[in-house]
Amino acid sequence: MPSRTWMPQSKRGKYDLLMTATGHIDSNIVRLGMAETTPFGIWYLKFLEGPAARYKVRFLEWENEATRTQIIIEKMAEAEEEFVPAFRELYHLMVANPLATDADLTACGFPKRRSGGNTPAPVATEIPGFTIIPLTGNRIRIDFYPIGAGEKDHKGKPKGQHGVEIKWGFSDVPVLDPTELDHSEIDTSSPYTFTFSANDRGKTIYLALRWENTRGLKGPWSPVESAVIP
Repeated sequence: MPSRTWMPQSKRGKYDLLMTATGHIDSNIVRLGMAETTPFGIWYLKFLEGPAARYKVRFLEWENEATRTQIIIEKMAEAEEEFVPAFRELYHLMVANPLATDADLTACGFPKRRSGGNTPAPVATEIPGFTIIPLTGNRIRIDFYPIGAGEKDHKGKPKGQHGVEIKWGFSDVPVLDPTELDHSEIDTSSPYTFTFSANDRGKTIYLALRWENTRGLKGPWSPVESAVIP
């Protein structure tokens, strides 16, 4: 069970934990489903621009003895009173987020969930659907989506999957086995666009995709498809 005393008592401790937590979240914002257009992301952005921002400013003023006047001490107390419940809410949001693992909570400096409180993201059993679209400027666009998705759902992902692995390579002979392809890319949001040099024009690229879940575990490969670089 998470400790009720995880919040540091000192102002410096709260500031350091804030920087640790937001640093990890910001570095994994898409994987965690917290981009600014998502419901979690909208709340998180308001937290960053509101209580978190005011706490940072007041703490830095308070920490500097040259600026630690009585007014700053009072404003620091006001900022802390606003910040603490908002920061606890961020922790509860992360616990409730199915895309956030216990490893994410630990990296944020938060307690892990209580035992049995988190269902691991499933490993994909279906292959991704994808479409290869040649573009001008020696580019190839890959639209990927769940098998059976309609036209409007071609940017979706199966539950628990944070993106796809794309294996690719050039070859003068047909390639059937994805493991024979010598390049790999990870993309979390369809579409993915390859940009090649003019020297690659006319070459045949072979590609295969598979889903990767939020724990880094991967599903089965799709059949290898090919396209010519325009």
